[in-house]
Amino acid sequence: MSLFASAQSRHENKAKTPRVSATNSIYRPWLQPMLWSLVVLVVILSMWRLNQALAVSQWEIQAEQGLKQQIDDFLSQQEHMDFWSSRASVLQTQLFAAIPDIQDVEVRRVLPDGLFVQAVGRVPLALWTDSQGQAVMLLDYKANAYRALKAGEAVDLPVMRLPKADLQHALKLLRLLQVDEKRMSALSEVIVEGQRWRLNFGHGEQWQLHVSNLEQDLQRIMHILEQSRWNSAYWRMDARIPQRWFIRPAMQGVI
Repeated sequence: MSLFASAQSRHENKAKTPRVSATNSIYRPWLQPMLWSLVVLVVILSMWRLNQALAVSQWEIQAEQGLKQQIDDFLSQQEHMDFWSSRASVLQTQLFAAIPDIQDVEVRRVLPDGLFVQAVGRVPLALWTDSQGQAVMLLDYKANAYRALKAGEAVDLPVMRLPKADLQHALKLLRLLQVDEKRMSALSEVIVEGQRWRLNFGHGEQWQLHVSNLEQDLQRIMHILEQSRWNSAYWRMDARIPQRWFIRPAMQGVI
């Protein structure tokens, strides 16, 4: 190839090479961020629309009637029921916090716009108040004082008048008494005054025990009163002195 032909070829190749204008080199660095911003905006808008489209508009609740009404009222009062706000884990946490009567609850989303709630209520075992005049609280089988008794709420349960530290002992006594349904239904109060525990029943029956031997003494009292000699009447049982117990007829009326 001649020198002239080689020079001509290089000239043609140089002519084919595109030139970048000064204008393009200035604005190109801004183009990519703008495109990314647009993509992000489109994604956010799409997610927002999907979040609204999957908002809860109906629900089914399986629970006993009183608890079912509380859950329905709670859901009806929620301002935001879009998909993000109505996630099962979020609603489950909120229901536990808002409704103390719930023992256990399961929440499931039913797409596109439904919600399923299954709840089990706490079963109160007794009422509790301490010696400081605290509000009367409902007490469950784990010794949790989970909410105050509402005004006008009628609950036929024994009242525990004792320090919070003694609740576990009191519940053990209740479990022992539950062996005898008749006696358990007659129990009206459990009162703790220092080392003395007093159990008041109907018909003026009263048992007094010492804190040092509560459960064993209670079992012995129940065994004694099951005997034919004692089981046909109501008694005042004083077991505070381990070596000497007193059994007297109960006085009719409230103690």
